[in-house]
Amino acid sequence: MDRMFLRAGAATFGALIASAALAAPAQPASFTQAQADAGKAPYAQYCAECHHLTLRGTGHGSELAGPNFITKWGRRSTGDLVGYVSRLMPAGAPGSLSMPEYLAITAYVLAANGGAPGEKDLRV
Repeated sequence: MDRMFLRAGAATFGALIASAALAAPAQPASFTQAQADAGKAPYAQYCAECHHLTLRGTGHGSELAGPNFITKWGRRSTGDLVGYVSRLMPAGAPGSLSMPEYLAITAYVLAANGGAPGEKDLRV
């Protein structure tokens, strides 16, 4: 009976570890500080009208920094974020920026949310 309990306990523990791994946030994206800095100007030009210069959102655009943004995007991949932004933004002209601009803006947003820059640029 003790062995059966141990096997059941081990199976339950294994299932908990597997589910925790699936629920873990996506690996942090690599972006450079220079890339994040390069995203500030296009963010101001194309995004701030709806999302505000502080990234805190407006009545026309959601927050891009802080707990609400992290709750929405924290468990999704950076590729998901880049894909979403490049397909649907800016409002009124989706897909109109170059991929380097989308990547720089995304790096800027990641940095604003506490992402640590690395040695490699963000890529798709």
